[in-house]
Amino acid sequence: IPGQNRDPSKDKKFRKSKINLLKSLDLLIIDEISMVRADVLDGIDETLRRYRRDSRPFGGVQLLMIGDLHQLPPVVRQQEWNLLQEHYKTAYFFGSLALRSTDMIVIELKYIYRQSDPIFINLLNKVRNNELDNSVIETLNSRYNPDSPKDTESVITLTSHVAAAKRINDHRLTKIKLRSHKFKAEVDGTFPPHAFPNDENLEFKQGAQVMFVKNDLSEEKLFFNGKLGKIIFIDSDEITVLCEDKQEITVVPATWENTKYNLNTNTKLIDEEVVGTFTQFPLRLAWAITIHKSQGLTFDKVVIDAAAAFAHGQVYVALSRCKSFEGITLHSRIEPTSISTDQVVQSFEVQSSQNAPNEDMLFAAKRDFEQYLLRELFDFKLLVTAIRSLLNAIIEAANALHGGEKQKVVELGEIIDKDIYVMGLKFQPKLEAYFLNKSLPSENQDLMKRVVGASGYFCDQLKNKIFDPLSAFSITTDNNEARKRVASRLDFLKKEVFIKNACFETCREKFDTQKMITAKANAEIDYGKKSPLSKTKTRAPSEVKHKKLYNQLINWRNAEAEEAEIEGYKIAQIRTLIEITEVLPQSIESLKRVYGFGKKKLIQYGDFVCKMVIDYCEENNLEGDQMVYASKATKKKSPPKGATQALTISMYKNGGSIEEIAKERELAKSTIEGHLSLGVSTGELDIMLFMKNEKLNNAVAYFEKTEDKSFTIAMNKLNNNYSYGELRMVLGWMELKGDKKED
Repeated sequence: IPGQNRDPSKDKKFRKSKINLLKSLDLLIIDEISMVRADVLDGIDETLRRYRRDSRPFGGVQLLMIGDLHQLPPVVRQQEWNLLQEHYKTAYFFGSLALRSTDMIVIELKYIYRQSDPIFINLLNKVRNNELDNSVIETLNSRYNPDSPKDTESVITLTSHVAAAKRINDHRLTKIKLRSHKFKAEVDGTFPPHAFPNDENLEFKQGAQVMFVKNDLSEEKLFFNGKLGKIIFIDSDEITVLCEDKQEITVVPATWENTKYNLNTNTKLIDEEVVGTFTQFPLRLAWAITIHKSQGLTFDKVVIDAAAAFAHGQVYVALSRCKSFEGITLHSRIEPTSISTDQVVQSFEVQSSQNAPNEDMLFAAKRDFEQYLLRELFDFKLLVTAIRSLLNAIIEAANALHGGEKQKVVELGEIIDKDIYVMGLKFQPKLEAYFLNKSLPSENQDLMKRVVGASGYFCDQLKNKIFDPLSAFSITTDNNEARKRVASRLDFLKKEVFIKNACFETCREKFDTQKMITAKANAEIDYGKKSPLSKTKTRAPSEVKHKKLYNQLINWRNAEAEEAEIEGYKIAQIRTLIEITEVLPQSIESLKRVYGFGKKKLIQYGDFVCKMVIDYCEENNLEGDQMVYASKATKKKSPPKGATQALTISMYKNGGSIEEIAKERELAKSTIEGHLSLGVSTGELDIMLFMKNEKLNNAVAYFEKTEDKSFTIAMNKLNNNYSYGELRMVLGWMELKGDKKED
């Protein structure tokens, strides 16, 4: 209901592919708009605004609505209208609050294709426009004939209710004293019952009147939706229908497809995916159908029973289905009360006709739209808001962060303010001066030169001074809530910069409306695919001197936490790891003085951490704190079973197989593989010891092209040719390779 606070938990959640589809829309077409309710159209508006992050009506998507308001109206139950009438003047689509906020253009298509007799057309227009008098009523009722159509006639009855149509069809079928044939549809995959294009169960007899409910898609084009005929032969595999034009058509079951539409993030085009099929004969009994079902169909002859017409436009729809007046038979007389045209519709049409579009309006709309795009392009308020929001999140989480994030964001904020936002403010008055010219902005040569020059400047600022530093930004904290809050705002800022830069890139040579729209939509999609901050690997804080050692410690901590199924900070806090890189403790006595290493953790992890520091110092010719591996009180030949990965790596180097190590240490094979993957990620073990080059390349190729690093999905996609441990090794090796490139 408009004006009410929505419960976000009850909102329909869309998949990422559906959201990308909504973001990529240029034009939304809605057919049979007469049947769309105002609140449904407002729901479409709200959804598009939310997912496109665009406050304009329908999220800035152009809307094309097609239909005839004098045909079937929207369905609104009384209890629903009791709630809606406080907010809507009418249930018709043009009562939509979103639509009323736009400058809607109405174009009337006046050429009539179904009828050619001018007298009949004039009669239909009088019914359509509720211009009834005694002469019109008398003319219509001249087609009144209460007798049922003869069994030999290929004619269809249009009724106002489903029950009436079924009653007629069942009655006529029982009058045929021949064998009955029943057919059940075959449903494969996903095809919900409410979307079935025909009845799941059909019953026919030889001599039954039927109607085709599908177009013939073959080259012969033998039938079309709405074509009538009579069954002259029937068996389990095929049905022969003799049509009004004396043509015999052999009919076999047809297949309808339930198609799902997804946006291809590479081509930016919509892909069709068939998720289910419905196979059934494309026929239904057709001595009678509802007026509602007849909408869009055309008949040579028709019997109309509209005595119980309950909706505006039903009689008009029924009459206008027939090609000629002579082809109509009225089963019940038409009374003036049976024909009604909604006064709201008439009022809307009168108002629309007074605002018919012309070339000047089209030109003004183009000009206004180009001006809107340019104003939006050089408006950087959202970037300023985003950087301030990020700074606030960092200040709120200051005690939990370990990376000097605040100073970096302050510096970026100053660049955005001085070199981008202020420069944009200075450019906007120049734009407005050019807009005083009544020509299209894209045709103003001087303006276009200024736009091209300014676009080059802002591209350089956004990419080099903002986007690249943001890509190197890291969040170092053990506080998950703080991480999520900061990461979310950081991601929003980076995405805004990415999209803005993409729009400016299209203008470096020439401003083009369509290219601008496409660039913005594609950037929304490409950001999630190519540059998601949430996928960026964790980096060492900038103030950490020995970043390689820090990364080794982080990998060790994460592996231990995964094995123990606990949070990483319970093994060692980030503050602890940073202090280790500063002190470089090489003995248990030295490690005791590091924050977070108590007696229990010294016993569990002390030897391994000291050994890691010693190896790092020897490799880099460093002098750490006490060049002694361990004190006499705690010195052991190897760490306790299951406590560290160092023992596993050492045993493997000494010739032990994975199976032998797992058996000796009383651990699962997958756990041993996890330990060894740490050795691969630190460069201590060569991945080629565990798999051949071809196998490595296949896994690397998969991980490089997918966003989801789930091992379960990866195993399935890779035909179960890898263990979890092997996949961990591949990712560890890829991370090590990436670190070396950065160094």
